[in-house]
Formats: sequence, structure tokens, C-alpha cells
Amino acid sequence: MWWASKSTKTHVPILKGLTITQVRDVGGFDIGVMWQSQFKQASVLLEGTFDTVSDYELLELWRTHMAEKSIVGSISTIAQPICTGMPMYALITFLTPGMPKDEAETLVAKEISDCYAPYAVDITWNPLSLLDVAEYSSTIWAPDTENVEFPPLAEQVQESLTSITCDDVTRIVYDVLEDDAINQEINSLVSTGILRDFEEVYRIEVNRLTTDAFRESEKTARLFRRSGILVIETADENSCEQLASEIIGALSPKARLRISRMIGRQHLGVLLAAGIPAYGWQYNEHVAS
Repeated sequence: MWWASKSTKTHVPILKGLTITQVRDVGGFDIGVMWQSQFKQASVLLEGTFDTVSDYELLELWRTHMAEKSIVGSISTIAQPICTGMPMYALITFLTPGMPKDEAETLVAKEISDCYAPYAVDITWNPLSLLDVAEYSSTIWAPDTENVEFPPLAEQVQESLTSITCDDVTRIVYDVLEDDAINQEINSLVSTGILRDFEEVYRIEVNRLTTDAFRESEKTARLFRRSGILVIETADENSCEQLASEIIGALSPKARLRISRMIGRQHLGVLLAAGIPAYGWQYNEHVAS
């Protein structure tokens, strides 16, 4: 079951209960902290210059450093691989079970500075304020909106099993079984000029921290469960299907086997591209409730 076929000026159900508060961290920066009461988790969005934060080995070191924090639940990165001049974003979700909202926000304010400027890794992000987060998420989810708000509210959303249109922008979302070689293929492909005006591609990598118990029971378990999302964007559904076919068709047979359309959950991929913590593993639980 997907969310809805068509909606005008309404929030998707998974955004219910999502709020944002501005807090000041120990470094004196104003940070927008997203709070999801149903999951007892707080999230922040960071921005980095693509050329300085896109190095994969450096990102891996940074994620490993972040995993040392007991409250970190997941770390996602959002990038437009064709546009190296565009910023790259990092979405960090902190798990705060048993904590009221104000305590969780205070804890995040204490922890976040070592996330965007860690002492152990040579990487620097810029923490986004409440307004920064609202503006960025609105550009993705509500591209025609004149009034920035959070959660973002599109004039119109139309979703089918296989695509989604927010205002006048259509996207098709794919699940990607993460693989470094596939990432390189996609990045190389979209950098060859396959995209035309008003076309974009977003690559999202989601890293969910595994538990100590899981790693102890599974000898080959990694620190993170890693998954990928590919979002293809154009101005209408026909051109979006055409671009999707061109991109998928140009990939190697091995890469094509590891990519599948996200059936019935297209909005989750777009929300993640918008820097909003809409995770697939929480989707079924939320729909059931």
C-alpha cells in the first residue's frame, strides 16, 4: 500500500509529528534539530563543499568516528553527482529513547560539534539552522512554494506505485544495493552529459548503525547496514521515464541487477533527498500505527 494517489496541500503521513526547533550548540552555532516523537529520534542536517567532503575514504573514517557515539542511529549522505560545485549534505539521526524532546535537543546540542568538526578526522561540515533546513527541504519537496515552512508543504503531490510528482517536478526513485563500483558507474555516467536542462540525479547513501549484539552474533557483520537510493528528476512523467531508461540502460549488466524501482514508497526517497529522516525500516511500523 502506498501513501496516496493524489493530494493537495496535505502532509504525507510519515511527516506527522515531525517538528523542528532551533538550538544553539556548544560552539555557538544555531542548528535546526528535527524531532520525530513517534520514533523518539532527533536529526540534524549538515552541508559540505563537495570537493572537500566527497572523498569516500575520508567519509568512511568520519562515519566510523561517528559510530563511537552511542546515540547515533544512522548517517546518510545526499549528493548530485553531476554537479561537483553543488554542496553535499549529511543527515545524522540520533536515537533518544526514553527522553523527552527538550532533553534530546540538549543532548544533540552537546554532541553535534564533534560531528561537523571532528578532532579525529580532517573533514568539516557546516551545521544548518532551522531556516536553512526548511529552505533546502522545500526546494526538493515543494519546489513551487512561496512560503517556506517545515515540514515542507507542496501545492500538489501525486504519487503512483512507480513515480511521484511534487508540484511540477516528477521523480522516479530506485533502491540500489550499495557497491563502490556501481557508485562510480553512476557518477561517471551522469558526468558525461546525459542530463539535459531541468534534469537532475540525486544519490543517497544510508548507513544504519548495527547493534553490538548483532555484530557479536554475525561474524561477517559490518559496522553499518549500507543501502542506496537513486532519485531521477525531470519536469514531467514521460521525460522522467525516458531519462530513467537511458541511465539504467547505460549501466553494466551487473549494476542493473543491483538496481530496482522502489515500488509503493517513492515519497520516501524524495523526502530523504530533501534531508528529511524518512527511513524505509521505519515505514511499515509507521503505516501500521
